[in-house]
Amino acid sequence: MPSKVKEADMTTLLVHLILRNNSGEILLALRGDTKNYPNMHSLPGGHVDPDDDSPRSAAIREAAEELGIHVRAEDITQVVSGNRLEDGREFIDHYFLCSSWEGEITNLEPNKCQSLRFTAPGEIPTSTIGFVQIGLRSFLEGYQNYKMEK
Repeated sequence: MPSKVKEADMTTLLVHLILRNNSGEILLALRGDTKNYPNMHSLPGGHVDPDDDSPRSAAIREAAEELGIHVRAEDITQVVSGNRLEDGREFIDHYFLCSSWEGEITNLEPNKCQSLRFTAPGEIPTSTIGFVQIGLRSFLEGYQNYKMEK
């Protein structure tokens, strides 16, 4: 009898949106008192769901769900991919750059996100989640991949 795959054995796919305004600033979210990474800065994004066609479609969905904006597939580009191990689990992070969207950015998840603000690339807070710092630094320095083990 085949054994069932445990959730801890599965790879988790995540998407992160690097939204840049006309001044080149990057949108950061200050997480709320959440289970994972409470009160830390991050990028908008989330898990790739089974119903998503691809990480790109997940990023577009997350933009609508979290921020109330419409992002067209042709307006977002994958710029960084990251592999990381945390507590024995594998995560693959997909970072998408977007400088064009429709609608006004609104915090639609106030139970998960305390605030949203645009920040200059050189002023990313030290309270930003570690792997997000690495993903942003990779993007800003022109690297397309990173690997972390913890």
